[in-house]
Amino acid sequence: MKILIADDERMICEWLEYCIADRQDFRSVGTAYNGEQALTLFYETKPDIVFTDIKMPVKKRNRVAKGNKKSFSFMPCNYLIRFRRI
Repeated sequence: MKILIADDERMICEWLEYCIADRQDFRSVGTAYNGEQALTLFYETKPDIVFTDIKMPVKKRNRVAKGNKKSFSFMPCNYLIRFRRI
């Protein structure tokens, strides 16, 4: 499966890359550090899975998902959300 990673925090991107590196059934097709890069890579690589952050510079996660929905309606959208308790 082709995986696109989109997060503005480099450590998160590197961790996700590390997690999928040894898996033969997964392959990273790119890493984006803002929403605009994420959309560009999405259209270029047509990934099966996208790991994305909710808050990113340039375009927010929901705008990225809406942009994807128009061209790739077959791709389900699921979001992994992490949050801090205050």
